[in-house]
Amino acid sequence: MEVGGGAVPSGMCSRAPSCVLAIGWGVMVGNAHPGFVFGLDADGEFVWLAPEVVDVLGWLPQDLVGTAITDLVHVDDRTDSLGQLSRMADKDGLAGVDDAVVIRFRDSDGAYRWLSWGEARRSDSVGRANARVASLRDVDALTRLHNEVQSERNRLRATLDALTDPQVMFESVRDESGAVVGFRCVEANEAAVASTGGSYPGLVGAQVTEMFPQDVASDLLETFRGVVDTGDALVEEDQHYAVGGQDRFWDSCAARVGDGVSLVWRDVTKRHVAAEALVRAREQYRMVAENAADVVLLISPQWTVTWVSPAIRQVLGFEPTSLLGTNTGDWVHPDDMSVVASIREAQVDEQVGAPFQIRVRDASGEYRWMSGISRATSDVDGNVNGRITTLRDVNEQVLAQERLERSEAHFRLLAENASDVVAQVGQDQSIVWVSPSVEPVLGWRPDEVIGQDIVGLTHPDDRPAGRQWREQSRDESESPHVELRVLTGTGGYRWMSLTARQAPAPDGAPVGRVISLRDVQEQMQSRRALANSQRRYKMLAENASDVVCEVDADAMITWMTPSVQLVLGWTKEDLIGEPVASLVDPQDLNAAGEGTRQALVAASLAPQELRFRTAEEQLRWMSLRAQIVCGETGEFEGAILALRDVHEQVLARQQLTRSEEMFRLAMQNSAHGMAVVDLDGKILRANETLCAMLGRDLIWLREHPEQDVLHPEDRARCQAARDNLLGISKESEVHEGRVVTAAGETVWVQHSLSLVRDEGGAPAFYVSQYQDITASRARVGELQYRAEHDPLTGLLNRTQLHETLVDALAREPRAGGSPGVLFGDLDGFKDINDTHGHAGGDRVLRVIAKRIGTVLRAADEVAQIGGNGLARLGGDEFVVVLPKVADVPTAVAVAERIRRSVAQPISLDEEEVALTMSIGVALATGDPTGDELLHNADLALYQAKDNGRNQVAVFEANGSSSQ
Repeated sequence: MEVGGGAVPSGMCSRAPSCVLAIGWGVMVGNAHPGFVFGLDADGEFVWLAPEVVDVLGWLPQDLVGTAITDLVHVDDRTDSLGQLSRMADKDGLAGVDDAVVIRFRDSDGAYRWLSWGEARRSDSVGRANARVASLRDVDALTRLHNEVQSERNRLRATLDALTDPQVMFESVRDESGAVVGFRCVEANEAAVASTGGSYPGLVGAQVTEMFPQDVASDLLETFRGVVDTGDALVEEDQHYAVGGQDRFWDSCAARVGDGVSLVWRDVTKRHVAAEALVRAREQYRMVAENAADVVLLISPQWTVTWVSPAIRQVLGFEPTSLLGTNTGDWVHPDDMSVVASIREAQVDEQVGAPFQIRVRDASGEYRWMSGISRATSDVDGNVNGRITTLRDVNEQVLAQERLERSEAHFRLLAENASDVVAQVGQDQSIVWVSPSVEPVLGWRPDEVIGQDIVGLTHPDDRPAGRQWREQSRDESESPHVELRVLTGTGGYRWMSLTARQAPAPDGAPVGRVISLRDVQEQMQSRRALANSQRRYKMLAENASDVVCEVDADAMITWMTPSVQLVLGWTKEDLIGEPVASLVDPQDLNAAGEGTRQALVAASLAPQELRFRTAEEQLRWMSLRAQIVCGETGEFEGAILALRDVHEQVLARQQLTRSEEMFRLAMQNSAHGMAVVDLDGKILRANETLCAMLGRDLIWLREHPEQDVLHPEDRARCQAARDNLLGISKESEVHEGRVVTAAGETVWVQHSLSLVRDEGGAPAFYVSQYQDITASRARVGELQYRAEHDPLTGLLNRTQLHETLVDALAREPRAGGSPGVLFGDLDGFKDINDTHGHAGGDRVLRVIAKRIGTVLRAADEVAQIGGNGLARLGGDEFVVVLPKVADVPTAVAVAERIRRSVAQPISLDEEEVALTMSIGVALATGDPTGDELLHNADLALYQAKDNGRNQVAVFEANGSSSQ
């Protein structure tokens, strides 16, 4: 069959209408897309497919004929993508290339591949579509790559927005000649949008002059031009601008990116404010010391008072001047001199000693307790020259503590001599200790009941009730009391009321229970005697501060103590005859049981915390304890209720729960790495930021101590910080250190370590916070190097030379040599600059500096001159500091080697140039300053110049110089 002058392609179904075949062949030939073509009928079913379908999707053409196209299209693409194709092909003819739609098709293996779809459609005489021809080409790899690129762009954008510092990308704006005339914003992170006070659409496309104030924009334009021209990043600190009438300070970094600039800046105004505040604080230090409530003493190395703050008048009644020159031991209580001796015997380099308490005599001759801290002071050279001691009056606190200790001893005696029997039982329920009162109450010696089971000593008929009581109180902090008959030493039984409390160990874990046994033999006998006339037994005397009420079988209040007015604001007359449930918040009553009676039964087993309505129609948390009253046959006749105000405790507990949740959220969302570490150094919890910083997951961190993530050289410092927090009343320590990632990389961090204590003040755990400061440390190191070295030669500058001289002269002792200085100046260097320019002169200076350094290293190995400090003072002047030189001939020998090395020819601009150097030598005699020693060497240099140059001269003590 011939269509359009050509044969029908093999593999096409014979059911394909001739018009469809013609269109299909035209699509395939006209577009020549790699892939295959196919035809669809008006219902969207395949009527023919090109053989290439097997290469693209793995299907044979005959396998798909009659199949609906929607069966092969991914379910997510059926509505939007196929609908888009339908709308594009509403007109006759093939859809254009730009109109192609990318759709996922299922191949013969069941997987989906991305294909690009283009189609044409033909209609019958009445306008109904009766033929569709489509071409598909395989774009799976390209589409997946595009999706990955888009995902990566989204991640990069999210990373940029996560930066806390503002960052903006600018592209250069050039005129027709190629000169840079401005810079246009092409990208900005969220921090930059917030910092400039605009919006993201408003920033992108804006010029620098539109984004920043005029003076800021002018500086930025010059900076950007320099960065683009040289390619060197520019870091500037402490840039000062007036913004909105206020002084602001910024650190910034500009780096070239292509034909543009990336700008990152940080507002450091707070840092300047803090620095100024520090200066003011130092100026006010003396005023604070003189007006502080604590007594501040300056003590000489001989332990005499050299200054005392005016607070001594109010605290001890002395005039400050009356104590000057006195020895500190003269007014300390004799029994506390051992404390003073321990402070005096402390190491010289100890900066802060442990807090201490001593008794100090006041002006009246009486002694008062004072707490203190003694801190060593040092001179400019770091030598300890005395101490600063701060004393605080703690007399009342110490006396109160002594009263408390006497009170605790008193209560211990009460426990041991009380009429009640107190016993401690272990986890195995056997008695491990019993108070001596067991003998007068029950007739047993204490050693006779040690090891016995308390329930095993009860009457056989009461043991089931005893075991039930024991099980009920096993997991409770305080059990309800139970009345049992306990075996006596004579073989009889006595009625005893038993209550139990958990006995916690120091770490808080229960180790047993403390059981109190009260003799109720007489009460039981009286109760039985009065069973027919009085069945309610009230123990109100022990609940005087609580609200006690009686309810009948219908839970109606029949009696109440007057204390209800103090606690809830009601008078007892207001409530008698009212249902007790009317006072309880309905929500709490339902939580306690199905009804009022069930709530009372629950409260009889363990205290219940419920909200009670006050007379002011407010709700107040009360602890409810109920004692059920039953008739002779066991029927419920009412209850005795004890109400205790626990409103503040409940609110505090709820606040604690909220605080713990806030801490968890703060840690989870912190921008810095955080970890909770126990007292043994084990990591209990860590946030995602720390995991990302270390390249570790949370499981690994919880299986390793915190020391494992620290650099080996920093572990001792971290442990010392922990020990320091445990030893003094300080909340946190901050130091710089290093952590090691899973990949073995080192990250510099600012490590903040805080100690969290429990309610009793005992250490509970640490909180570690890590802030990455690797980049800032690198910048500080670079700035430090620039501040100390000559930018041309890399030698020490004038300031650092002075520090080297001071250090050399301060070394003690000087056995084996003295400090010396070689002062050299090039002869005829001006001719080099005039002939070869300053660039040639700079190259010569760098060669001379390198030669001198080589000579000094060799001389140090031979003469042991103790190292050297080589500096360039400016121009063609060089100075060498010899920290330890044996004698003048040794120094002169070193100078001569330098002179000969300098005199060697230097290649410059394709010719050989020769320079000479005159050198002055001076050795330290007596006790000169650095400036004096340098001046002496300079005088010797002038003598060498005057004597004809290119020689070495030595400074003599009489002011002359010798060659």
